[in-house]
Amino acid sequence: ADKGLPMGGPHAGPGKVVYANPVAAKDWKSGKPLALGSIVVKTAGPASAPTLLAVMEKRQSGWYYEEYFPEGGKYLLKFGGPNNQGLCVGCHTRAKAKDYLFTRP
Repeated sequence: ADKGLPMGGPHAGPGKVVYANPVAAKDWKSGKPLALGSIVVKTAGPASAPTLLAVMEKRQSGWYYEEYFPEGGKYLLKFGGPNNQGLCVGCHTRAKAKDYLFTRP
């Protein structure tokens, strides 16, 4: 996966790193919509113990979102996930021009 991609949006700030699988990395800077199967992960906080893991996967039905936070020594799904996409979709709609990704250059 590629890391250190340009970052922005509501998860922006110090200690953030964006990772992309090869499918997403291929078109990252092109401005074109990313291909189906693209996965983008943003971490926040120290690399050894991130305080946030935000995951997006481009599926046939559109982008799928999950956000995980550390709790009790493991990461628990807190936002997004099955049957709970509304909050993420509502926010990411503001980035429609960049394929719903705030992190796109």
